[in-house]
Amino acid sequence: MASGPTEPRATAPTDPREALAEAERAFEAGDFATARSLAKPLVSSADAEVAKRATELSGRLALDPVQLGVLVTCTLFFVRVLLRYVF
Repeated sequence: MASGPTEPRATAPTDPREALAEAERAFEAGDFATARSLAKPLVSSADAEVAKRATELSGRLALDPVQLGVLVTCTLFFVRVLLRYVF
């Protein structure tokens, strides 16, 4: 089993089910950029099952709004501390 991200393919698979399986393998391997790029076009697939699973995978790859809020709050607090005690 590979310990790092999967190598990107030269061409994307043409079969939607194969592309979805590859996106899921990339996700499991931790290669989120590849998983995101493979899953995004599959969301509008004609195959309902592929579209549903691609939508679920895209949701798992989306930015978590709570993480974003914590990041902004910590950054603002850090800037306040710098302004108060350093400058």
